[in-house]
Amino acid sequence: MKIKEDILKGCSVIIPSKGRLDYNKQLTLINLPKAILKNTIVVTPPEELEGMIKMLMENNVKVGGIIPIEHSSISELRFKVISKLKRNIIFLDDDFNFHCREYPDTENDTKYLLKALNEKYFSEENIEKYISDMFSWISEKLNSDDFGMVGVGARGGNNFLKLKNIYNTRINGFWGINYNNFKKIGSPDISKISTKEDFYLSLCFLKKGIPTISTSDYAYDTPSGSNAAGGCSTYRSLKKMEDNSRALLSFFPDCVSLVKKPISRWNGLGDEGEFFDVKISWKKAYVGKPITDINGYIEEPARTKENYKK
Repeated sequence: MKIKEDILKGCSVIIPSKGRLDYNKQLTLINLPKAILKNTIVVTPPEELEGMIKMLMENNVKVGGIIPIEHSSISELRFKVISKLKRNIIFLDDDFNFHCREYPDTENDTKYLLKALNEKYFSEENIEKYISDMFSWISEKLNSDDFGMVGVGARGGNNFLKLKNIYNTRINGFWGINYNNFKKIGSPDISKISTKEDFYLSLCFLKKGIPTISTSDYAYDTPSGSNAAGGCSTYRSLKKMEDNSRALLSFFPDCVSLVKKPISRWNGLGDEGEFFDVKISWKKAYVGKPITDINGYIEEPARTKENYKK
């Protein structure tokens, strides 16, 4: 099956990577179809540029480019990329597996049919098709200019969602930004907080009346768990996480509150005790027109055993 070459429709895929020069840990690159890789830019610290080039060449991985950017936080890196490219961008972490709910070739043994896109459940042809369809959906929504951010939810949450499109909700990890709308809200400097920049940006859009959207028909997960060695864990500490939780509260006190969560949910930060995280009222933050008035709005159910063939 030939995959369309214009899947991304002018959007760029960005994969920040740090401390993972072992190709076996580059799950996102391993999982992406060639048609996506050709428009993918890997962003790396300058000191890892040579190692990244060597790793990709040794594994015959052809990407659209590799950009070295000096940065001290993941939020600073993302802000520099947005400012440099000035176009619609899709950000992914470098350690993702993908899932979807479209299963003509698998056993239907879970209610909402969300399974890993791998050879255990899918043919090679359909793995490529569904991942390509996922990026096509994101690009279509970004290019509509109807949304500030477009996301794909994490598997754990998406397993329980009953609607395909979720408006004005939590978006993190795997998301795209509409550059025109980013400029419209004043190009906010997301590097003012070192983590939770995706939450900060979402709230900036919602507070200016620009909606966000996420899908539950596709999903991502990180097999190595939250805060695995390398990647974002190199920027993260318990103190920074709590400081940024308090910063979010100060920026958006009407829709953000602090909650205590167990430290053990984050790898490498400790096994006991609690830390301050955030609870965000996304629907309360949104001040725009009713979502039913958004172009193309449809309250479409997520695919289930009962309706996936329809």
